[in-house]
Amino acid sequence: MRTTEILRDGLAYPFRENGRMILIWGAILGVASDLASILPVIGLIAWLVLAGFFCSTFFEIMVSSASGSDDCPGFPNLSDLLEDLILPFIKVVAVALFSFAPALIFAFTADGGAATYVLLMALVGVGIVYFPMAILGVGILGTFRALSPLIVVPSIFKAGGLYWVIVGILFAVYVLQSFLLALVGEIFIVGALVAAFVSMLALMINGRLLGLLYRNKEDELEWI
Repeated sequence: MRTTEILRDGLAYPFRENGRMILIWGAILGVASDLASILPVIGLIAWLVLAGFFCSTFFEIMVSSASGSDDCPGFPNLSDLLEDLILPFIKVVAVALFSFAPALIFAFTADGGAATYVLLMALVGVGIVYFPMAILGVGILGTFRALSPLIVVPSIFKAGGLYWVIVGILFAVYVLQSFLLALVGEIFIVGALVAAFVSMLALMINGRLLGLLYRNKEDELEWI
């Protein structure tokens, strides 16, 4: 697939038949979780369960796309709570912490100043570039060893320009998501519904684009 075809496919993916179902129900579940937050303990449990559910959905979309499927897989099977709910959440948190660890460590240890801020932003940029390939590696290979820079960094270069285009799209989606949340996030019910819908949309687009990246660069990456 050409780069433009991949991008069009990724952006249209959530609006296919099964995709629309996930989008709608994901938004409803997000609102339910937001309303549950009124009760502290129940709200925390609901957030953790929903976060695990969405992480599992993300991996389902990414892996099915990578394996050649063009149909949205639907919601994941949660017959095994450890494998289908808890582990996907742990994977996403672990990849995020590993990717942004240099920035986090620097932020807590460095002194203030303009130079410090510039370096901090540079480290955040490194994390933004590192994270997509790292989460793709963990999802495809099924091991935390895929977090290694010895795997991730060469893979970024092997993926070529397509990877940088996808990272740019993912970042743009994140910026748009943040803007919409800031705009309507505080409006009761409506804000929660828009926030859940946009978050689900971003999740589906991100999973699809990364899956297509692997499908088109599998030979170059040489992971399997």
